[in-house]
Formats: sequence, C-alpha cells, structure tokens
Amino acid sequence: MSKHYKVSLMLKTISLLIVAVLCLSLGGCGGNGLPATDSPQFDNGVTASRSSLFIPYSPGFFVTSADWYFPPQADGTVSAKGVVWLQRGDTADLAALAAQIAGQTNSIVVVPVISSFEIPTQPGRYLGSAAMQQAVADMMLGDRVALAISANAAGYQGVLPQKFLLAGERLGGGFAAEVAARTVDNGAAANLLGVVMFDGVARPDQFPATLAKLDSLGIPLYQIASPPQAGNNWGSTTEQLVALHPVQFVGVQLDDGSAMSAAITLSTGWINDIYEGRGPSDPFYGIYGNPNDGTYVANQPLVIGNTGGTVLPAPPPVDIAQYLGTWYEQGSVKQDPSVVLVNVKAVYDYQLGDSFTVENSGNTSGPSGPAWTITGSAVPVNAANTRHKVSFSGLPTRDEPGNYWILDYAPDYSWAIVGDPTGTAGSILTRDRVIPEAEYKALVARAYRLGVRGTITPTAQYLPPAS
Repeated sequence: MSKHYKVSLMLKTISLLIVAVLCLSLGGCGGNGLPATDSPQFDNGVTASRSSLFIPYSPGFFVTSADWYFPPQADGTVSAKGVVWLQRGDTADLAALAAQIAGQTNSIVVVPVISSFEIPTQPGRYLGSAAMQQAVADMMLGDRVALAISANAAGYQGVLPQKFLLAGERLGGGFAAEVAARTVDNGAAANLLGVVMFDGVARPDQFPATLAKLDSLGIPLYQIASPPQAGNNWGSTTEQLVALHPVQFVGVQLDDGSAMSAAITLSTGWINDIYEGRGPSDPFYGIYGNPNDGTYVANQPLVIGNTGGTVLPAPPPVDIAQYLGTWYEQGSVKQDPSVVLVNVKAVYDYQLGDSFTVENSGNTSGPSGPAWTITGSAVPVNAANTRHKVSFSGLPTRDEPGNYWILDYAPDYSWAIVGDPTGTAGSILTRDRVIPEAEYKALVARAYRLGVRGTITPTAQYLPPAS
C-alpha cells in the first residue's frame, strides 16, 4: 500500500470521526441524518434498525441509509461470527432474506442503499461506478470506522467481527463481486471469506478479471440464479461463471427465481459452510448436489423445499454438431397449425458457420393426411448455444433473447425440452419416434418446472407400416 494511499485513508477516517461526533451530538443519525429507527423483532429473534452510513467517497462522503440486522444470543448480547454486506440491486425488499441470514448463520447483516443507476445530482454514486466500488472496498480496511459508526448508531454495542462476506442481488451481486476483487488489491481480502450472488449481474468485461483475483486467494463465489430473463441480462453472468469454472460447483439455478425460501436455504447453508472452512467437496450445512456427498454433477436436478433447482450449468452448453439431426415431437403447447398435425418432426442441418437450417414437417389430420412442411434457419444468440433465433421468413438476427430456448437435454442428446422466453411455448423432442408413456410424463413435468406455462398435449406419432 503506497504512502499516499495511507495518508488519504487516514484523512478519510479522521473526517468520518468528525462527522460521527457531529452526528451523535444531534442524537444519533439514521437515514439521511434522521434519528436511527428500530424495526420490530423478527420471528427468529433477529432485531433490525436503520441508521446513516457514511461512505468515504472522494471528494467528501456519500451519505446513505443502511438497515442493520443483529442475531440474538441467549443473554441478549450479539456475538456474531462475521459481517455480511448484502447489497440491493433494485427496489427488491431484502428484509426477509437479511433477517434469515442473520439468524441462521449468526451474522451481523448490513443492507445499504446505493442506487443501481447514476443520478445526475450525485455523479458516480451508483453501483456501477468504479469509484463507489473502490470506496466500499476501502471501508473494509483496518478498524472499519464508517461501518462501526453506523452499526453503533443502529444500536450495536461492541467491536464488529473482523471476518466478512459480500453478497448482493442482481446488480448488487455484480457490485459485491467487484468490491471483493478490489479488496484483493487493497489487502482487505485477508478477512474476506466469500461472495454470494442472488441472480447477480456483473459487467461482462470486468467479471473474468474479478473472478481471477478471488481465485488467486481461494475465495469462493457462488450464484443463486433465476432462469434467463431480461432482469438478469439473460443469464449472462451465470453463463460467464460456468464458462470460467467449467468443472466445479458455482451455484444453483432455481426453477422459480422468486422462491425466497429456497434462496434462504441455499445461501445460509453455504455461508455456514464457509464459516467452518467447508464447501462443495466436504459439505456439512450447504446443498451442492444430490446426494450431497461432495461429488460435483453438472445440470443435476435438486428439490429444495417446494422448489425445484438445478446445479449449474443448467443446461450445459449445447454442442450444435450433436444437436443437429432429426427430432420427433412427443408433445407441445399446440398452436396453429400444429393443432391438427401428427407425425411432427424437425430436421436440423448445418447451413453456414454456426447457423443451421430448420425443416418442420407433419401430416394433417392423420398419418395418411396431406403433408405439411415449413423451412427456415436458426442462429445461436448466446455463447452456450442454449438460446437461438429461428426465422421462417428471412434471415434471423442474433439479438437476445431469441425465440427457441433449449431448456434441458439428455447428456447423449436423446431428448430435449424446448421453450421460449415468454413461457407460452414448449415442446418435448426425442430421437425415437415413440417413447414409453412414463418417460413422456416425466419430460412434461420437467418442462413445467423449467417455466413452460402453456398446456402441453401429446403429439401422435405413427410408426411406418412394416414393409
């Protein structure tokens, strides 16, 4: 650490102390300079309070509010294992998540308010700002005066634990990852135990370097992902994470991204393992597979309470060469003209580069009915080849999100479940023309868990007459 940097940090600390004295002389500062406010105690005994948080953002300070969650002890005191900085990424209410993390992992949880976008009157004071990321990383150094002042104003008595974790939701997850990387640079990562992202979205040009810095110190980063959607930039950060760590556990994708109970179960288990120096290879509290025996299995289905999930990657990147060929439709969400079609099949073949031709065909109103066919082309819109744009009129574009999503497929490419970003389309495809009813029902159930909302009905397939 340079002499100039040390002097700058010392001046910021002195200034914070001055601000704190002024604040306390006014009776304690809460959000925006207001008195600290207490929230009712949660069912698990966790207490919450709000106070001001002064972030040493040069020049001057960025003053915001922070919600603090303190875990209970039998004698009423707080003796936590660590501090969890949980960053909101949008307007989502993280109170339930924060309270459960505090109670189930014996952590002090702080949830600061930082805008996810730049406000004209506060340039640089937002999650995507490198200066803001650096400012928060610097807060983790030394005695952490700014955090201590805010915690004390919220009612905490004593010294904050030295060990800490960084977590965040959506853009807040990307922010947590980047702050973590900057603590590697400034030395604060000596006390950083791990990073947990809740559907985290990071800058794609920054994330590889960020992950490399964390890897250099063995600091784990886990993702609890939702299915690809606009709010998580079509799963781009999750895909990057899988590509950068292709043969190790990096997280779980939930079939229902809004399932808070499953997110709580996963995150608290992982955090408790992190505190114990454990992880995917020697789990005790956390869920990393099924059976949870330390063996990593990609794309493995999980059941977490009432919610389904899949070990990332979900699904794994698609090998186009293996995906091409003939597929028979066993069932689909029927739309014209498929309502009256039988013997529906799709034949995919290479065209140019990574694009391929699409030929859908079938018979109308019975196996001997008039033949129907339509031809188009398709191109992938993501690096994992799990999402494509198919067009039957003109050349397709490569713009996300595409309209043909491979939601899951067999390791040997014997079956595939296909949908779209709206959830209104869905098809069950197999290499065999006829499959057992039990297999069909299992694939339909899986399609529903993966977000297909329309009703899937069987598509009749007739074997050709024996010659």
